[in-house]
This record gives sequence, C-alpha cells and structure tokens, in this order.
Amino acid sequence: MNGNLELLGTRIEDEKQRTYLARARGAAERGAKLTGQLLAFARKTRLTPRAVDVNDCINGFADMLEASLGGRIELHLSLRRGLPKAVVDPEQLEMAILNIALNARDAMPGGGVLTIATAKVHLNGDAPARGLSPGDYISVELVDEGEGMAQHVIARAVEPFFTTKATGKGTGLGLAMASGFVLQSRGRLEIESEVGKGTTVRILFPVSTSDEPELSVAGPKKSFERGEAHILLVEDDAEVRALARENLEDAGYRVTVAENGDAGLKAFEHLLATDMVDLVFTDLVMPGNLDGIALAEAVRRLAPQVPVLMTTGYNEDLVVEGPLRSERDVLGKPYRRADLLDRIAQALAHRDENSARRRPSDFGAAEE
Repeated sequence: MNGNLELLGTRIEDEKQRTYLARARGAAERGAKLTGQLLAFARKTRLTPRAVDVNDCINGFADMLEASLGGRIELHLSLRRGLPKAVVDPEQLEMAILNIALNARDAMPGGGVLTIATAKVHLNGDAPARGLSPGDYISVELVDEGEGMAQHVIARAVEPFFTTKATGKGTGLGLAMASGFVLQSRGRLEIESEVGKGTTVRILFPVSTSDEPELSVAGPKKSFERGEAHILLVEDDAEVRALARENLEDAGYRVTVAENGDAGLKAFEHLLATDMVDLVFTDLVMPGNLDGIALAEAVRRLAPQVPVLMTTGYNEDLVVEGPLRSERDVLGKPYRRADLLDRIAQALAHRDENSARRRPSDFGAAEE
C-alpha cells in the first residue's frame, strides 16, 4: 500500500489532494509499524546482526533516549569497560532498549532513576535452563524505581497487546517486540520485579567469536533519482512485481520481468545472448526449482560482474549455508520507493571497477 501511495504522490499536484494522500500515507505507516512490531514478536523480522560494541551503541543514542524519557526521569549509565562485541542488530537493539525504557518511565509517573548497566556473563550448567547455549554473553540491564509488577503480571508481560496501562496509554507491544527480537538474536529477556520495589529487565546477547568488523554508523544516504541501466526483476507476487517495475521504469531504468526463479534464469540467459543486463533484483522465496539464493548463484556463475540485489520480509529466508552467505545484498520488505532506488543505484555503483562491461558475445558458458 505504501508503495502505491508513494508512487501516486509523484503524480499529484493539487494541494488538497496531496493533503488527503498525506493522511492516507500516515495511516499506512502506522499499520506498517504495527505489523513490524508483531513480526518482531513472532521472530520474523529481518535482522542484520553484526559484531557490535554495545556500550558504543548505548552511548550513541543516550541523548535521544534521555529526551524520550522526559524531565522527570534521570538516566544513569553504568557501562562496563572492555567488553567484547555482541552479535546483534544495532538498530533493533536501540529500539528494544527504548521500548523497555519507556515502560520503565511509565512505571515511575512521579519521576525516578533509570539505570542502564552492561556486563559480560558466562553461562555453564545453568544455560539450558535459561534456554541458552553455554558460553559468554553480553548483559544489558534496565533497572527502574517504579511500582514493580506482581508475579502474574510478569508471567504475561511479553504477551502482545497485554498491558496494565489505561486505555490509550499504550499498545502492550513494547516488551513483546523486545522479547521477540532478543529470542531471534539467540539471546534471552528476563524480568525480575516486586510490587513496590521496582523492576529489572535483563537482555542477553551472545558474544561475537569472529573478527567481523563492527558496524559503524553510516552517514546520510545519497539519493539517486535517475538510471539508465537494464534490470531483470524476478518476483512471484504480481502486485509487488508491477509496483517495482513501475517505480524502476519511472526512474529511467529498462526493466525485464520474470515471475519466478526458473523464468528468471531463462530470461537472464536470453539477455546475456541478445542484450545487456546490468543488475538482477530478485525475491528470495519463490515457487519452482530456483529460489532467490539459487538464482543468485546461477547468475554469479554465468556473469560474476552482474550484481544481484535480493529482497525478503523474513529473516529465516537468509539462514542457509554456503559461500554466498557473506556476500548477500538484501533489501528488506516492505521497502519504500526511495530505498529501492537507492539500493539499486548503490549496487550498480559498487560493481567491480576492474570488470568492465563486455558485449554479450564475450560471455561464455558457466565456469566450473
């Protein structure tokens, strides 16, 4: 829905109609946000886990967090120095901490102190009882001085839509979203609370065991408006395919479409023999013999200089083994028109400069 509304917005000039459109887009955004929260609870949101310095992540958004808490809440940080990196999606980590912190704020209507503390913990024999594998974990604790919770409330605290707040004061999705994200990250969310004595929410994430580079905070994305490349679009959903095609063609790209991986590979081979293809944009989960991963592998065997951008709405779609695992370029669904065009342009811009374009006749059979 958002994609169609965005496309419509590029074609409307009447101010009154634009106002109506803005309202519709606002409603669609709220629906998308709610869907995202439910997917997080169901552990089906697409994550980008990296080796992350959790302390840096918390320090990086502490000002925003403090502003969100309001003037009555005093934020204290107690971050243990020298912690190893954790394997986690930093953006979703910030969102989880924010949701837990807002719950803590609401539990202290008269004001109080919220403490965020980090530490490294090692789990051995007690790990299975906590639903975790033995090993090292990074712990993030949020401790408030609020009203606390009774045991029957704690038991339901992470259920979606469960809330003890007054009508209109909350959706009951904050802790559910945080819990779903933590579980999807192979961690654990724990709640300790007693009525009248405050609450501690503890989230645990596995320590990184690799030398994977830490995810740095990226600067503003460059906006790409027009393109001249030829794109092969492979998508089994007819409506999504039509919308993506219109957005790409509207941006000046030439587009060839295919409805599944098998048809996509045939189209790609045909384009190599008769025309030029600059990029393949494919869904990950499709009917037929070839899904997006298999299609990407086939494309790279036939023409390794052609970039492949994949799209999916589910993190589980990416859980496969093989050398392609670290090379994937994936755009999460649902995506905005601007995000689609940016990622397409970036994928084209990042093609190997040493692999200049060749005529179709230069392409041979797949290399062994």
